[in-house]
Amino acid sequence: MDDSPKKILFIMSSVKQTKKAEESLQRSFGPIEFVHATGSAEALARCENTSFDMILCDYYMPNLTGLEILKIIRKRNLLLPFILMIDYQSQGIIVDALRSGAEDVVIVDIAFDEILPIIVEKNFKIFEMKKNLEELSKKLKDSQSEAKDLSLYDQLTHLSNRRFTVKKLEEENDRAKRYNRPLSVLLIDIDHFSEINRVHGKDTGDLVIQKVSSMMKQTLRKVDIIGRYSGDEFLVILPETPMENASVVAEKILENVRSHMFRSKGVEFHVTLSIGISWYPRFGRENYEELLSSAGKTLFQAKNAGYNCVKVAGKFS
Repeated sequence: MDDSPKKILFIMSSVKQTKKAEESLQRSFGPIEFVHATGSAEALARCENTSFDMILCDYYMPNLTGLEILKIIRKRNLLLPFILMIDYQSQGIIVDALRSGAEDVVIVDIAFDEILPIIVEKNFKIFEMKKNLEELSKKLKDSQSEAKDLSLYDQLTHLSNRRFTVKKLEEENDRAKRYNRPLSVLLIDIDHFSEINRVHGKDTGDLVIQKVSSMMKQTLRKVDIIGRYSGDEFLVILPETPMENASVVAEKILENVRSHMFRSKGVEFHVTLSIGISWYPRFGRENYEELLSSAGKTLFQAKNAGYNCVKVAGKFS
């Protein structure tokens, strides 16, 4: 059990009973802070404004019974151990107390000061275990969320990864077919990227990928989907976009990147792109793979044409 000093709220009207309970707990736990409330209104006010490790409450209290105080506390979502103290004549309310959220019930008799420390210690331990389980559960959820993010996103660019982006393309292609809506796809490759890595180093190559991805994101709409398709290739999905509009977007991306001055270790250089465009309904009537395949072939045509250009599937095949 945690060795730090505990703070216990006593909600009890009997001074004699309170003193006996305090003495028994101090003998068992050493330093412990006791806060007292002799009425229900005072008790509820203290619960609202002060943090406690446990509440010990007498069933017989002025205005409200201990059971009624318990129910109010639980409605306020104050989740801390609550032990109700009753006498022999009140044993009939034990079940109701436990159902209402009391952790335990102690019957006050001549030996209750021997039993009380055992009950208190047990509930301290149980509550600490609950808190530890909650913390572990939260860490597990955070880890699962992080793992999910890692499974969906590329760590270098924070774009969607290939698997997730292709899945979104399949969904968008199905939607385009279902509602007979236009859909365009851009497959974008950084020209001579291996040469950039060789001349400027891999760290610079990573920075180029990050900057290019950032510039593309700034050009695209929120509804557009962009993902890192492979090392230096990007897949862009443009829902509700006919081929003519997709060409304008591709040319804008190309111009933005090639006009940007990249810098590394005191050296300035330019970067260009090759872009292949595929579009529905000309492609993708069978499945999304047809869109990908035609975009890949058209990207290859852009490279054969000398790089640094945009080609559209169907127009140049």
